[in-house]
Amino acid sequence: MPIFNDAENKQPNVIVPDGDYIFKVIGFATAISKGAKTAGSDVFDLTLEIENAPGTTVWESLIDHESTGWKLDCFIKSAGVQLDKGEGYSFMKSEAAQKKWRWINPFGLRGWCRITSEEYTGARDGKKHTKNRVAIFYTDKPKLSQVEIEEENIPFA
Repeated sequence: MPIFNDAENKQPNVIVPDGDYIFKVIGFATAISKGAKTAGSDVFDLTLEIENAPGTTVWESLIDHESTGWKLDCFIKSAGVQLDKGEGYSFMKSEAAQKKWRWINPFGLRGWCRITSEEYTGARDGKKHTKNRVAIFYTDKPKLSQVEIEEENIPFA
């Protein structure tokens, strides 16, 4: 049951200029793709805090499918996670244990990415809006250490 907390409206998300930024994973959820090519594939929805642009959050979806798996691999490498080629892993602790795969805790993973801006038309208001998106996760920049995120700060934990 929801509890009234007398909260106020959140500040609008800051849109940053195209450029290279440091990301930190502060939110993570899973879903199943409904896309024409990727239907039935796992989707990993990331909420990324842009560390060197305070107030900026970017949402990115990574799909575990042969046509899009390269971006998932680049995210893993950008965050400094070292896996052997062909090694199984999961972002879900219980699945990793069940299948005897390596568990990767996504919360607090950090790395470098290229942020770009794109315009879209709002589905509800029909107006043009701008949002930031990840164009690329860099794999050739210095690796950054994972930050521990307190469990109480992890939504839906």
